[in-house]
Amino acid sequence: MQSILLISHGGMAAGVKDSLTMFFGKQLPQFETLSLTSDMGADQFGDQLKEKVNELMNDDGVIIFADLLGGTPFNQAALLVNDKVDLIAGMNLPMIMELLATREFSQNDIDHLAAVGQQGIVNAKILLANDSEDVDDD
Repeated sequence: MQSILLISHGGMAAGVKDSLTMFFGKQLPQFETLSLTSDMGADQFGDQLKEKVNELMNDDGVIIFADLLGGTPFNQAALLVNDKVDLIAGMNLPMIMELLATREFSQNDIDHLAAVGQQGIVNAKILLANDSEDVDDD
């Protein structure tokens, strides 16, 4: 089972993990978070990130979800990407829920997880307008 590491600026990673426990319970195996705080430099964050990845590493590897493409957490994680470490930027709840729901049964396709995350982003006005048009057509 692939390990999961959420990384972010501030408390976002911990907040996402907290939300996930509402769906999957408090015990999320092989699942950790790491936050870049305002008093932490890039090198310090990078050192802590390496430690977390080493702790989580197993035969199936580690997938890291970063909050923001090009930010310090992403940039430090990009240095660790290899055949056992995957990295996705722009984490959101749907993509991580998909991974948690399927990771025990199969090795996940990173492109599929990114697509699930993108599908979870919608303009509600357009979605609601389309729904009301469908009702009006009846």
